[in-house]
Formats: sequence, C-alpha cells, structure tokens
Amino acid sequence: MQPTLVKVSGHELDDPAYLAEFAAAIKLLNTPTVIVHGGG
Repeated sequence: MQPTLVKVSGHELDDPAYLAEFAAAIKLLNTPTVIVHGGG
C-alpha cells in the first residue's frame, strides 16, 4: 500500500479547530500517511 502524502500549512495548524478536523480527516484515510509541514 502506497502512503498518502499530505502537505499542510503551518499557519493552519496553529488553529485548534482546524487541527482537530484535519486529524479526524486523516484518521478516515485508513492508509499510511505522511504529513509535511508546508511552512507558513
């Protein structure tokens, strides 16, 4: 199974509400996932 690569802005990760929704969405992928901090 190929991992999924997700790039996300550091600015977005500073928002607790966004981070909670982002984490829930990643969990639903049910695949190996690599999260890359995109800066910002």
